[in-house]
Amino acid sequence: MPPGDIKSKKFPPGELKPKQFPPKDLKPKQFPSPDVRRKEPPKKPPIGKRRPIIDDDEYDSEMDDFIDDDEQVDDYSKYISEIFGYDKSKYRDVDDDVDNMESTFAQQMREEVISTKIGIMEDLEDMRMEEEEKMRKAQMKKKGKL
Repeated sequence: MPPGDIKSKKFPPGELKPKQFPPKDLKPKQFPSPDVRRKEPPKKPPIGKRRPIIDDDEYDSEMDDFIDDDEQVDDYSKYISEIFGYDKSKYRDVDDDVDNMESTFAQQMREEVISTKIGIMEDLEDMRMEEEEKMRKAQMKKKGKL
């Protein structure tokens, strides 16, 4: 209980009225604004596979040899293989290990050991080559002084 000289206040105060959101005087706006809004593209009529013949009177017999009405599909890969000497069947059963890209911790450690051994062997080879180079230079100096 509060001391007698302090009065308790009611929270929230009774005279506080909730405000309306959004305010009444705010005019609703269109979002996004009309100048930014995308416009519908004009609808195009569906395109058929072949154009219809408009007039049969315009038939030209000279064009018979020019127009190929055969629905023949050529095997382009055959022509490519002839030009470049590429044989698809040669690579048909080759597995690029793309399907199995997972490895266990033991496999990774084995790879690390192998890489470390190869690295040490390369370092030893480099050290041997440097030593031979020093010996050759020392011999060249001795020959130059004599």
